[in-house]
Amino acid sequence: MQVVTRVTVIAQGFSEGRITTEAAESVEHMLFALQSGRFVVDRATSTHIADLRRAGTDVPREYHHPRREGAVTVRATGKAAGGIFLYRTDVPSSMVHSIVGQVVQGIELVRLAQEQDVIAVSVQPERIDLQPLANLDRVVHEPGRLLVLACLSVVSRADFLYVMRETGLTQGNLSSHLARLEAAGYVTVEKTFAGKVPRTLLQITGSGREALLAYRDCLVDVLRRLPG
Repeated sequence: MQVVTRVTVIAQGFSEGRITTEAAESVEHMLFALQSGRFVVDRATSTHIADLRRAGTDVPREYHHPRREGAVTVRATGKAAGGIFLYRTDVPSSMVHSIVGQVVQGIELVRLAQEQDVIAVSVQPERIDLQPLANLDRVVHEPGRLLVLACLSVVSRADFLYVMRETGLTQGNLSSHLARLEAAGYVTVEKTFAGKVPRTLLQITGSGREALLAYRDCLVDVLRRLPG
């Protein structure tokens, strides 16, 4: 005997090895609405239950199809626009409802739910929050400066010619990037002499190393969530 304690939903357009976009905006709305892992039953009828916490949100009309048992839809118009609906029985398609997913586990909970119940729900795939990418450190993000920081992160310090050779940057480009990195406090630039020969020594600072690692961690966190 299997005890079901959670409703699992597969998002419309998502399958192993394949993603389609016929309901992309509506699916994104559902993922955002259910990202807390809770479905709050604000309405329960003989055909469906509805979570209306996001009611009043504009959602486009996208993918229309007969609403089979276990179908998940987002309403596009009316007072309940933006609400998430789970179906207990088969009903015809509707121009004001976009199919956004299908219950693959836990339909028993959907059938038994009453108003004010709270159902644990998980959606596959999870919502991918891309906002951190918009907040990436732009000083580090520029490819040339990223090359310089990466190069300096693996040595205690290095001279100008070594970094120019390792990064493939021209003298002018490297000088420009170093000026920006020094202004940000990410590298130090020390001009000295080896005998009578001028020498420029470069070193990543603690702040520069922290910025580089934060940049790496942000990218890894977002990219590992992407399907495929």
